[in-house]
Amino acid sequence: MKNIIIINKKTIHPTYLRQLALEIINDIPVDAVKVCTDGSRNDSDCTGSGIYITTHNQELKIQRRNPDFCSVFRSELIAIDEGLDSLSSFSCSDEIWILTDSRSSIQHLANWHRVRDNTGMNILNKQKSLSILPDSPAVDFFSCQHPRKRDCRCTC
Repeated sequence: MKNIIIINKKTIHPTYLRQLALEIINDIPVDAVKVCTDGSRNDSDCTGSGIYITTHNQELKIQRRNPDFCSVFRSELIAIDEGLDSLSSFSCSDEIWILTDSRSSIQHLANWHRVRDNTGMNILNKQKSLSILPDSPAVDFFSCQHPRKRDCRCTC
C-alpha cells in the first residue's frame, strides 16, 4: 500500500477531527477516484456493506447484504473488496483513494505479509494489479468518518 493515513479518534477533539478529515478529503485531487466504504451490523445480527464511488463526473452507490452473524470487521473488508471490484466500470485516474472508518481493516491490510483470509488476499491482489503497471493509479487508504458516509450505509 502506497500511503496509509491513520488518525486516532480517541486523542483528538471531535470538532478538530472532522475539520482534519475534511481538509484531507478536500486535498484529494479532483480527478482522483474516491471509494468510500462502510460495514455495519444491526441488533438482529443482519450485516451489510455499503460503497460510494465518485469521480469528477461519475458516481456509484452499492449496498449489499452480507451473511448473518458476519462481523463488522469482515463487512468492512467486504466493502473495500466490492469497491475495488467496481472500479472496472470507471475510467480510472492516476489516483484511487479508499476512504473508510475502519482502522482495524487498514491495520489488517497494512500487515500484508500476515494476511491469510480470502477477502484480505483479494483486496491486496486487486490493489497490486491496479498499481503494478507503468502509469498505473496510486491506491491510497485513509481512515476517517467521511461526511458522505450516509451514502454508503447499508440497510438490511
